[in-house]
Amino acid sequence: MDDIKSFTLVVSTGGVIITAILTHFFTVKREKFSKVFEYKLKILKDVYTPIYRIILEDVHPFDGYEGISIKQFEKIEKIIQENLELVDPQLESIIWILKEELYALYSHPNIDYVTLDEDRRLVDYVDFQYNYIRKQLGLPYDSGKITFVERLEIFKQRYKSKKNSKKAKSIIRKQKKVI
Repeated sequence: MDDIKSFTLVVSTGGVIITAILTHFFTVKREKFSKVFEYKLKILKDVYTPIYRIILEDVHPFDGYEGISIKQFEKIEKIIQENLELVDPQLESIIWILKEELYALYSHPNIDYVTLDEDRRLVDYVDFQYNYIRKQLGLPYDSGKITFVERLEIFKQRYKSKKNSKKAKSIIRKQKKVI
């Protein structure tokens, strides 16, 4: 009889401990999911949706996307500065590249109208992230924007543009040395 009581006590204690561990594990997992969900929703609402709207302002039927104006870039940069803790490093890098392009264009006083992001780096990245985060949140999204092949093509384009940028910079340096 003593063996049965001690066995019952060990089994019930073990069951209670296992239940407590599993409850703790699933509670932590649910809380983490909830925080990640809130964070992604904040990123979508405060960063990507406003930038997406700004980019779409100047997209005209039959013309398509031709780049962003300086005024649009300043609005986007303001959003980035206000929500810097929510901005991922890739978007921040793209903004810095556009900022460098803008400063380079300011050095030429004879340019009347300037468009930035003619290589579509910003619009492609924002479009992808906008749809990807919407997918993760369970919101309607454009499934054609998130295929692996498209993501691979974006990566290839970025790699080529970096390579071309390095070549252009080396040519400019050589020309400056000659002068």
